[in-house]
Amino acid sequence: MIQVYELITLLPTGYTPVFAPRLNKLLRFLKEHKELRDAEDKEMAKLYLQNGKKVKYFNKLKNELKAALSRYLIANPSWADNRNKALIENCYRTFATYKLFLLNGKRNVAIASAKNLLSKLVELDLHSMAHTVANDLHYHFSSIDPISRSAKKYEKIAGIQLEMIKAEALVRKYNSRLGFICNTRESYSPSVLAEFREAVEHTLPLLRINSHHIRRLTYSIVVARYVAEYDYLNIEKYCNEALQSFPKDHPNIRSLRFAFLHKQIPSLVALGRSDEAKEVARAAGELVPVGNFNWHIALQKRITVCLHAADYQEAYDLYSAHSKEKSLDKNIKETWLILQGYLYFLIECGFVKPYKEERFHIGKFLNEVPIYSKDKAGNNINILLLQVLIRLQKEQFGHIIDKAESIREYVRKYTRTPETKRVNIFFRMILRMVTAQFHCSGTELKTKKLRAELEKTPIRFGQNLAVEIIPYPILWEEILALLENKFRATTVPKNKKSIRPSKRG
Repeated sequence: MIQVYELITLLPTGYTPVFAPRLNKLLRFLKEHKELRDAEDKEMAKLYLQNGKKVKYFNKLKNELKAALSRYLIANPSWADNRNKALIENCYRTFATYKLFLLNGKRNVAIASAKNLLSKLVELDLHSMAHTVANDLHYHFSSIDPISRSAKKYEKIAGIQLEMIKAEALVRKYNSRLGFICNTRESYSPSVLAEFREAVEHTLPLLRINSHHIRRLTYSIVVARYVAEYDYLNIEKYCNEALQSFPKDHPNIRSLRFAFLHKQIPSLVALGRSDEAKEVARAAGELVPVGNFNWHIALQKRITVCLHAADYQEAYDLYSAHSKEKSLDKNIKETWLILQGYLYFLIECGFVKPYKEERFHIGKFLNEVPIYSKDKAGNNINILLLQVLIRLQKEQFGHIIDKAESIREYVRKYTRTPETKRVNIFFRMILRMVTAQFHCSGTELKTKKLRAELEKTPIRFGQNLAVEIIPYPILWEEILALLENKFRATTVPKNKKSIRPSKRG
């Protein structure tokens, strides 16, 4: 079903192609129920046909619609929403056409088409197709005169493109491997760091090759190495080098620039250049269509930078202006929920002036974040922390006490690396607060050494800027502001509501 929804999103806005009535009926249903993207076929059959037993018929109908959408989009390439997509799509069409001409013996037409196509393939870094076309042209002209200028020209181009293919294969191999590592962890063993350094050693010389695609992948590998080493100055250096190396008129310039602007943001925050980080995040968001995956990523990082810089009202304004933009990606939706939780906490603390009454139900929130609840190495930190913050604001001390053991177990299992040291310290401070029975002075006394240790421990930013969304020292000040100099009972009625207004309200 995901494939069908991906095809539907490529249809022109406000336009529905005319298929067979049964297919148009299903298409209308799917467009009206985008939330069903991840539903099982049996569930979809039950909703659409009112009969869960007709799964085979529904599958046949779905496959017919997928085929019809694919044919329509191939015949009507208006879904290519920028110049780069249109150029690449046209190259593939021309490539297929000239190959069909060759297959049918129309050599003169095919060669004329290939000569026009080759320069576009080279410009777009489509090396495999460029090598094929150059080889065909070399074969054609060398069969007429092996030592002609045209034969030598296309032989040289074919050789260059073959070297490009080999170089691209090398950088793709390293980029895929290191990209997977970066996406699945924030902590790196000495053997993994050695692998990063080896990859840089083998690929850095490829920057001299005049291919923007290979250059982008090479710079991605170099930057990944310094991300793993938390070397923010070198991350900034090579991101800037990459951005300056791409010509402004390159047809793929928007995606090339986005890739490295996006990588710069955590480093700029770590270097204390929050205003610049916000501007970079804004610029990155303007390079991609509003509402797509990368746009959401750039906007969420921009909001997170505001929170790190204590520009809380600006963070809320950005959130309020764009939170209605929908995304089918679960990670995107859940990040919005986490940001909403922190902004609600800041509203209750009096740092943010909301435009309307904001509500945040912790029970509903926990039901809507199933992915992060399994992410033991990253954003599960925010799930646990938001539960403590919201419960503390509502004076639901019993709920925090009930959660203390799972927090203690989490700290023991998942915060034992240098990258999670601040998480470890901060959650231990929360546990000390529980043992002090939420007494303000008692908590301060029990956490004095841990607080000093926290302030001495620098934040280590990977590409996942959102692990520590609001710096822990600032959060700790607000936690203390919510406490009073009296001991709290170890349990409270589950439905008891706070009657104490916010101290900052």
